[in-house]
Amino acid sequence: MKTNNIGLIGLGAIGAPLAIAFNNCYQDHFFLIAEGKRKERIQKGILINNQLHHFTTITPHSKKNWISSCSVQNTIS
Repeated sequence: MKTNNIGLIGLGAIGAPLAIAFNNCYQDHFFLIAEGKRKERIQKGILINNQLHHFTTITPHSKKNWISSCSVQNTIS
């Protein structure tokens, strides 16, 4: 199966472990979606479970080739 791009909004209790897993598996195709001060903080690195993680971050208005979008809550039920 071909993976185009995966975007994730939110690094809460569900988003953080998903971000780590997606980044490990699909690093070239995985992006966190954020803007403003939140994007700046994420780009400096995020501490999750005492480990510093760096993610590629784009704004919601970026011209990436998104196939579809859905909320995390809809994909984990």
